[in-house]
Amino acid sequence: MNNQPFRDLNSQWADQVRNGCKEPRDSEEIRETWDHIIATMALRIRRSLKLKEILQTTADEVQRLLKCDRVLLYEIDLHGNGGIVVEAVEDERWSLE
Repeated sequence: MNNQPFRDLNSQWADQVRNGCKEPRDSEEIRETWDHIIATMALRIRRSLKLKEILQTTADEVQRLLKCDRVLLYEIDLHGNGGIVVEAVEDERWSLE
């Protein structure tokens, strides 16, 4: 699997975070944290070859990373019709699936 997109995105995030830091030490710590987070997410995603599991893991990891109540991956066809593919939700009572 090609990890280049993850590395590119990781570098962009780290650069943005680094630009907002006052002390060089802080930016290096932040970069190391992002490196670890992205590597952990990529490892969890790669553990499966089934698309639905990969998408669910991705939604779960994004929800955990952003600390949000809900993450939806939505699929839209060429005619504009669509539906929820996977959902990560903090409380199952709030699930839209």
